Amino acid sequence: MEEAPHAEERRAGRRRCALPIELRTVASPFPLISETSDISVCGCYVTLLSTFRVGSQVDITLWTGDKKLTFRGTIKTADANVGNGIEFTGINEEQRTLLQRHLDETAAPAAKSDFIFR
Repeated sequence: MEEAPHAEERRAGRRRCALPIELRTVASPFPLISETSDISVCGCYVTLLSTFRVGSQVDITLWTGDKKLTFRGTIKTADANVGNGIEFTGINEEQRTLLQRHLDETAAPAAKSDFIFR
C-alpha cells in the first residue's frame, strides 16, 4: 500500500464530494464506473474494488452536474482493494474553472430566502 501525499504537499485542498466518474486505461475498451470520494481541481480519490497500478495513465470522464468533463489523469496512489488517488494531468483551464465553480457552488451555504411563511 502506497502512502497518499500529506495535505500540505497537495497543490489544491481536496474536499469530500461524490461525483460520477469513469476511468479507462488505453488497453481497456471498457471503463470502470465509480464516484469520487474526495476531489480538488488537481486530483481526486476514487474507491474501487480493483485498483490501477501507480503510474498508470487513465482517461477520465467526470460529471459536474450537467457538464461532462473528459481529460487524462495519472494514478498516484494505490490502496489494494480500496481505491486510487489520481492526479489530473490533462485537464485544461476551462475544465478546471468549470470544476472549481461546481465545487464552490456545492460547498456554498444555502441562500437565504426573502419570503416569510406564516
